[in-house]
Amino acid sequence: MEEDNVSPENQQTRPKKPIHIWVLIGILGFSAITVIPYNIYSYIDYKKKEAAEKILIEQNKKVAEEKKIAEEKRKKANAIKAAELKKKKAEDAKKAAEERKKKAEDAKRIAAEKKAAEAEAKKAIEDAEKKAVEEKRQAELKEELAYEKLRDGLKEEIKEAKELIEKSTVTIETVDGKIYNNAKVISVTPKGIDITWPAGAKFIKYRDLPGTMKKQLGYIALIKLAEVEKIEAKRKEEKKKAAEAEKKKKAAEAAKKAAEAKKVAEAKKAADAAKKAAEDAKKAEDAAKAPAAPPATTAK
Repeated sequence: MEEDNVSPENQQTRPKKPIHIWVLIGILGFSAITVIPYNIYSYIDYKKKEAAEKILIEQNKKVAEEKKIAEEKRKKANAIKAAELKKKKAEDAKKAAEERKKKAEDAKRIAAEKKAAEAEAKKAIEDAEKKAVEEKRQAELKEELAYEKLRDGLKEEIKEAKELIEKSTVTIETVDGKIYNNAKVISVTPKGIDITWPAGAKFIKYRDLPGTMKKQLGYIALIKLAEVEKIEAKRKEEKKKAAEAEKKKKAAEAAKKAAEAKKVAEAKKAADAAKKAAEDAKKAEDAAKAPAAPPATTAK
């Protein structure tokens, strides 16, 4: 304002400013017009970017935190799931083991029951066989005693008849009416009798003698005794054959048991050999699968 009030005379008398001053003033003015607003804009833009970066960092941090939480939750869920799966597998394995154990126990029990039943059946068969053998023995003994009693009775009857005919004479009348008085019986045979009487001697067949005379002479007892002895001889022969058959049967059973034992031993030997061969093959396979050892290096 003071310049406006300066008079033209004074204006003319005042010295003029150099050109470079005006250039500087112009530059400063231009800078003030362009640079300062640019700087202000840049500062504002920087602050905006900084704020945006802070927001982005916070957002990223939040997202990372959320991801971390989600990952932890996922890991926790997976861990829980894995634990549950492991628990289920363990329970299934335990259940399977219990089932196998139960099956093994059932099989063992069934085998024991089967063995007991077989032993009981075997004992029952043995007892029945022993009982049958004892009953047969008792029956044979009873029969033998009965035959012995009968034989002894017949022998006694024959003895009495023999003593009677040796001590006295008899009157013999044949079935055709012939009579032999004061006859003496010399001998009694299975076919007939030899007699002597005052008129001579004669052999009379049993068929020519009446039944009472046959009994009196001991013929019937003699015939019966012959039958008994024949039966006894047959029984002895049968007994002998039965004993030989039993002996052969026992020998055959012993041979069969020995053959079975040999067969079992051979089967066991073959099974052991097969098992050993399988083990050797497994060892060879494992050795082939094993990685080769690195070659030994010598220190230089």
